[in-house]
Amino acid sequence: MKFILNLTTAIAFGFIGFLVFGGIIAFVGYEGAGILIAIIFIILLTIVINLLMKINNNIEKLNQK
Repeated sequence: MKFILNLTTAIAFGFIGFLVFGGIIAFVGYEGAGILIAIIFIILLTIVINLLMKINNNIEKLNQK
């Protein structure tokens, strides 16, 4: 059950990230700046996802006690 939840969350965040990536490229144009901004955003998104998963794991540990 937990695996399915994480998988759907990952797919949803991936899709949102893909849309934002495309939006930034379209807004700035196919220049180095646009790609750079998109890469930075994806790195930040990955960090946020990792933090959310850690928080989720801590909540599950507290619920098990």
